[in-house]
Amino acid sequence: MTLTTWNTVAIASNVLFEAWALQVHTAILATGLVQTADTGQIVFSTAVYPGLANTKAGYAMYAFNDPNQGSYPCFIRVDFGTASIAGYPSLWVQVGTSTNGAGVIGGIQTSQIQTQEIGAGYISGISGSSSRLTMALSYNYGSPAYDDFLSIERIQTVSGTDSTTGLVFTWVKSYVGSSTYISNGQQVLYFTGTQPVANYSNSSGIPTIFANTSNTSTTWTNGGNNSYVGLIYPVGQIVHYPIQGFMVNYPGDISPFSVVTIPIYGTTHSWISMPVGCATNLVTNGGASQMSLLVRWD
Repeated sequence: MTLTTWNTVAIASNVLFEAWALQVHTAILATGLVQTADTGQIVFSTAVYPGLANTKAGYAMYAFNDPNQGSYPCFIRVDFGTASIAGYPSLWVQVGTSTNGAGVIGGIQTSQIQTQEIGAGYISGISGSSSRLTMALSYNYGSPAYDDFLSIERIQTVSGTDSTTGLVFTWVKSYVGSSTYISNGQQVLYFTGTQPVANYSNSSGIPTIFANTSNTSTTWTNGGNNSYVGLIYPVGQIVHYPIQGFMVNYPGDISPFSVVTIPIYGTTHSWISMPVGCATNLVTNGGASQMSLLVRWD
């Protein structure tokens, strides 16, 4: 598990755009994911700044690199380009179970989700493993208006190990852009069987439970007091065990941007808390409009 952070920058030149795109690419590879051999991928040393807002400059294709990848594959296409303000960067992310070798996601797939990094000097980060990719972009902007988050992982077993049931893509984002789904949502991809529709913020939402469960401890000691965090459950044809990329919490329990250690599935991990409102409409209960997002930070 690896965490990489960087300061957001303006990208209004070829040199700056190349440096930003390479930085993101390097952070993704540091998690343990691998780049595929798909043709037509962006060449980071010669990438061209698009100049116009909401414009893609090129893509890279990544894959999980765990023992399940051979029979239960996960491919992630990331397009690099400009945000709603042309001088700042944007990523388009799509998940699927195959690729045609030339950059087209196939099999069971999600729509593209557009994220962006607005403002210079804020912080973005990528964490993950060979079977998880979690992003927090411009996360300390100070307002949910310009911070975006996403996490891609395998559906978990009761003990918190990767199953072969399917994949889950969860996003929390401020910017609609060219995405099919606005704001916050989640999509489960099964390797076989009937595919569920995506849950998103103007739809049904995603359940969370502020309590202890049989598969993970969600109470922890914070300054001598017991605090509760909310697990996020993937909703497919059934409700699956909680994801490992995000949780939610009540803002009064953890200060914004604090890094804390909290156990999930019996193992302690690092998490960073976001400002109030980041989880609005992501989850369906517990006072969602007053929730903060916890992002896995290792």
